[in-house]
Amino acid sequence: MLQVNPRTWLAGVGRGPELLAALALAASLARGLSRSEAPADEPLRGDHLVHGVAVRVASEASGDAVDVRTAEGRVARLRLVGFGRVALGDHLDAWIHASPITRYANPGPALRWPGPIDAPESRARPIAPDAIRVVAHGRSLVAWLARLVGPLRGAMRDAQRATLAPPAQRLARGMVLGDGHALSDTERSTLARAGLAHLVAVSGLNVVLVVGVLVWLLRNCLRRVEWLAARCDVRRIAAAATIPLAAGFTALTGFQPSAIRAAVMAAIAGILVSLGRHPRTSTILATTLLAALLLDPDAALGPGLLLSVLATAALLRGQDRRVQPLEITPLSDEQFQSSSNALISGRFARRFSELARRGATLVVDRVRALAVTNLRATLATAPIVLWLFGELPPIGLLANLVAVPATSIVLLPVMLVHAVVSLVCTRAASLLAPIVDWGAGLFLSFAELVATAPPITIAPMTFGQWLAAIVTALALLAPAPLASWRRRLAVLGCALALAAAEEARLRPWPAIRGGPLDAPLRVTFLDVGQGDSAYVELPDGRNLLVDAGDAYAGERAVVPYLQSRRIDSLDFLVVTHPHPDHFGGVEAVARALAVRELWDTGQSDVEEPGGDWPRAMRRLSLRGIRIRRPRELCRRTPVPELRVLAPCPDRDPGDDPNDASFVLHLRHGARAILLTGDIEARAERRLVRDARDALRADVLKVPHHGSRTSSASAFLAAVGPSIAVASAGRGNRYEHPHGPVATRFAARSIPLLTTRRCGGVIVETDGQSLDVHPTLPCR
Repeated sequence: MLQVNPRTWLAGVGRGPELLAALALAASLARGLSRSEAPADEPLRGDHLVHGVAVRVASEASGDAVDVRTAEGRVARLRLVGFGRVALGDHLDAWIHASPITRYANPGPALRWPGPIDAPESRARPIAPDAIRVVAHGRSLVAWLARLVGPLRGAMRDAQRATLAPPAQRLARGMVLGDGHALSDTERSTLARAGLAHLVAVSGLNVVLVVGVLVWLLRNCLRRVEWLAARCDVRRIAAAATIPLAAGFTALTGFQPSAIRAAVMAAIAGILVSLGRHPRTSTILATTLLAALLLDPDAALGPGLLLSVLATAALLRGQDRRVQPLEITPLSDEQFQSSSNALISGRFARRFSELARRGATLVVDRVRALAVTNLRATLATAPIVLWLFGELPPIGLLANLVAVPATSIVLLPVMLVHAVVSLVCTRAASLLAPIVDWGAGLFLSFAELVATAPPITIAPMTFGQWLAAIVTALALLAPAPLASWRRRLAVLGCALALAAAEEARLRPWPAIRGGPLDAPLRVTFLDVGQGDSAYVELPDGRNLLVDAGDAYAGERAVVPYLQSRRIDSLDFLVVTHPHPDHFGGVEAVARALAVRELWDTGQSDVEEPGGDWPRAMRRLSLRGIRIRRPRELCRRTPVPELRVLAPCPDRDPGDDPNDASFVLHLRHGARAILLTGDIEARAERRLVRDARDALRADVLKVPHHGSRTSSASAFLAAVGPSIAVASAGRGNRYEHPHGPVATRFAARSIPLLTTRRCGGVIVETDGQSLDVHPTLPCR
């Protein structure tokens, strides 16, 4: 049974804190994995009067941002004008206009993060400049500090705007004030590709560096006070100052989560040193982690905490295996005299040689130590980074060898001095501004150069592959007494075999094509928000994608799903009609996958020849993608199980784009699925009149997202579905599916599954049975 002595908890005799912190972290992650991943069904949309608390206050490129948690537990991110009007912890009444943040929930083998990465559910703005009222100020220490430093932050920001060039201003706001989103989208993307994004945001390294330097300066000043140094241990007095210094700097930087964690660690260490104790750093880290999890049990579901803990733990563990300094043997007298250094004689030459030897030893030792430090941190965080982003910048490891010391020792201190001086004398700050501008420009140019190197990109990982990545990282980080290189290679071989087996299981092998006809027909209705996309897998191994959502959904939902399934080519890509919520993601799909044929109704070529979709089709045609029209497809499709019902034999000139949508009928054995695009009442009546016998289907993709102008009773009677699936976004402004449509399905006892409630929906049939699998519990 684990026993922890309270006296040694922070002093670090036992391993109790580390074990308890590891258990608490595992419990938090398990809690997140076990919970339903269904997002809020109806996030805030439209005009609302909200009562809430400011849980985050930051400045971004497009304006100031305040995250407000309402009394119902929802979080909306407000865009404000005029920083400092709202402080962290303030209670607000606000009239806002909100729109939901789009998130997708699709099936697939890829491992999903157990909690929301971006907490706000809605973006919002005040209806009027005076539509926000601070009802009461927060009473916590954090809220008090936030109000205290708010004017200082505003003054520093104004001085940065007045004295620095725009790139340097944005960089300084990120590194000094914690306004990481003040950088432009291009700059953030460049830094991320270069692996240098962590240097811009205020991190634990910034806190340790600034607080450490201030404590060191204070200690040296106190040592010069003879009467105090003779009576007290000035080291302990200076250590006690760590608490206010860490709290003040963290407040100045906007209470960034990583800065708070580093400040807590620094405060604990300062308390113990001031008490004359010798704390173990790993115990302080464990205590900080426990405190974070006790205050917020869901903290581990945000990747920032986990990345910080892994990186810090790897660095602390690496202290047991310090890099041995590289010994440089000084020249002997004979060698010295025979070398070119003989031009310099006497005592000065000997002294110069000794200083050069020590300097070279120090530089090489520090570079090697920094390389090992960066390598350990990169290996420790690699599984999480690959899980979240699917890529690693390999050259970023080398870039950090240059960028970390340059920013930590030179650029950040200069920016801090500029910010402090700007509070006292703007003219003096203007004298420092050229140095900051030059340093910021050099840093951004270096990042652009590094970002040109291609990253290591992998498809979304399964649980087995993520486990293999963790095992690989642990094997490489394990100390020598525990793992020899022979053991490491054995573990790496097993991990590689596991990852390869998972990859082979996921990939659709070419031998399946043209294979047994008793293979299932599977249609996956993807959650793409307010849009449409369905991936169809035919019994003979061929596949088609019907629509690809809008541009954002194509990039963030459709392509990741196909990559997670290891789909690298499409036989057919069908665009049911030329509306952006159906064709917007097509080019993203065509960039990521090989597409053989594109099916298009041809309507936009006549009605809007210079529009977005005709221009996109011309670009796709240049890629060698064949474009086919209804007149060819209505006679005979290249897929025996697929029949084009409309627009046949060609589009009607009187139809609008919705009514001219492709209507596809899939049949496998005794089962059928009907895909209807965005047809409305006119097209439905025409289908009932001209193709009634061909409409019968077991599964109906609800026309036009469930609009009230579609799904007429006569059409539903002709189709006779047993299941209906509607693609509609959460909190969409059209309120799809409309109440009368849902009522008509309910009157016929037809279950209506919507992507807004169920996420992506898989429908699979072997020709006899019919299986339906929603991604989320339909609520």
